[in-house]
Amino acid sequence: LPQMGVKTAFRASATSPGDQAPAAPRRWVQAAAVQTLQGRSLAWLVRDGRAERRSVQTGTRQGSEIEIVGGLSPGDRVIMTPPSELSEGTRVQEKQ
Repeated sequence: LPQMGVKTAFRASATSPGDQAPAAPRRWVQAAAVQTLQGRSLAWLVRDGRAERRSVQTGTRQGSEIEIVGGLSPGDRVIMTPPSELSEGTRVQEKQ
Protein backbone atom coordinates (compact mmCIF):
# COMPACT_ATOMS: atom_id res chain seq x y z
CA LEU A 1 0.00 0.00 0.00
CA PRO A 2 1.29 3.50 -0.70
CA GLN A 3 2.52 5.71 2.11
CA MET A 4 3.65 2.83 4.31
CA GLY A 5 7.19 2.68 5.62
CA VAL A 6 8.85 0.27 8.00
CA LYS A 7 11.34 1.38 10.61
CA THR A 8 12.24 0.55 14.19
CA ALA A 9 14.98 2.38 16.07
CA PHE A 10 16.93 0.87 18.94
CA ARG A 11 18.64 3.25 21.35
CA ALA A 12 20.91 2.35 24.21
CA SER A 13 19.70 3.56 27.59
CA ALA A 14 21.98 5.74 29.63
CA THR A 15 23.66 4.13 32.59
CA SER A 16 24.75 5.69 35.84
CA PRO A 17 28.29 5.41 37.15
CA GLY A 18 28.55 2.23 39.20
CA ASP A 19 25.90 0.34 37.20
CA GLN A 20 26.84 -3.32 36.79
CA ALA A 21 25.66 -3.75 33.21
CA PRO A 22 24.32 -1.42 30.54
CA ALA A 23 20.56 -1.27 30.22
CA ALA A 24 18.86 -3.03 27.32
CA PRO A 25 18.37 -1.00 24.13
CA ARG A 26 15.16 0.99 24.00
CA ARG A 27 12.78 0.52 21.06
CA TRP A 28 11.34 3.65 19.45
CA VAL A 29 8.84 4.10 16.62
CA GLN A 30 7.06 7.05 15.09
CA ALA A 31 4.06 7.83 17.30
CA ALA A 32 1.84 7.60 14.18
CA ALA A 33 2.68 3.88 14.05
CA VAL A 34 0.83 3.24 17.34
CA GLN A 35 -2.95 3.24 17.29
CA THR A 36 -5.33 3.06 20.25
CA LEU A 37 -8.36 0.78 20.04
CA GLN A 38 -10.64 0.24 23.02
CA GLY A 39 -7.93 1.43 25.40
CA ARG A 40 -5.21 -0.84 23.94
CA SER A 41 -2.11 0.34 22.08
CA LEU A 42 -1.61 -1.47 18.77
CA ALA A 43 1.06 -1.50 16.10
CA TRP A 44 0.99 -3.05 12.63
CA LEU A 45 3.89 -5.29 11.66
CA VAL A 46 4.98 -6.88 8.40
CA ARG A 47 5.31 -10.65 8.70
CA ASP A 48 5.84 -12.82 5.62
CA GLY A 49 4.66 -9.98 3.37
CA ARG A 50 1.37 -9.50 5.21
CA ALA A 51 0.07 -7.08 7.82
CA GLU A 52 -0.19 -8.34 11.38
CA ARG A 53 -1.70 -6.34 14.25
CA ARG A 54 0.16 -6.57 17.55
CA SER A 55 -0.71 -5.28 21.01
CA VAL A 56 2.16 -3.17 22.40
CA GLN A 57 2.96 -1.41 25.66
CA THR A 58 4.19 2.16 25.31
CA GLY A 59 6.47 4.25 27.47
CA THR A 60 7.97 7.71 27.09
CA ARG A 61 7.10 9.97 24.20
CA GLN A 62 9.81 12.27 22.79
CA GLY A 63 8.69 14.58 20.02
CA SER A 64 7.24 12.51 17.20
CA GLU A 65 8.53 9.19 18.59
CA ILE A 66 7.20 6.87 21.26
CA GLU A 67 9.04 4.19 23.21
CA ILE A 68 7.78 0.62 22.96
CA VAL A 69 8.42 -1.18 26.24
CA GLY A 70 6.66 -4.45 25.40
CA GLY A 71 5.10 -6.38 22.56
CA LEU A 72 7.90 -6.05 19.97
CA SER A 73 10.95 -8.22 19.43
CA PRO A 74 14.25 -7.30 17.79
CA GLY A 75 13.82 -7.61 14.04
CA ASP A 76 10.08 -6.85 14.03
CA ARG A 77 9.23 -4.55 11.12
CA VAL A 78 6.67 -1.92 12.11
CA ILE A 79 4.45 -0.13 9.59
CA MET A 80 5.10 3.55 10.32
CA THR A 81 1.95 5.10 8.83
CA PRO A 82 -0.72 2.40 8.64
CA PRO A 83 -3.68 3.43 6.48
CA SER A 84 -7.11 3.28 8.11
CA GLU A 85 -8.27 0.58 5.67
CA LEU A 86 -5.43 -1.80 6.65
CA SER A 87 -6.66 -5.16 7.94
CA GLU A 88 -5.10 -8.32 9.32
CA GLY A 89 -3.51 -10.41 6.56
CA THR A 90 -3.44 -7.67 3.92
CA ARG A 91 -0.52 -8.18 1.54
CA VAL A 92 1.97 -5.32 1.94
CA GLN A 93 5.09 -4.31 0.10
CA GLU A 94 7.92 -2.74 2.07
CA LYS A 95 9.65 0.43 0.94
CA GLN A 96 13.41 0.21 0.97
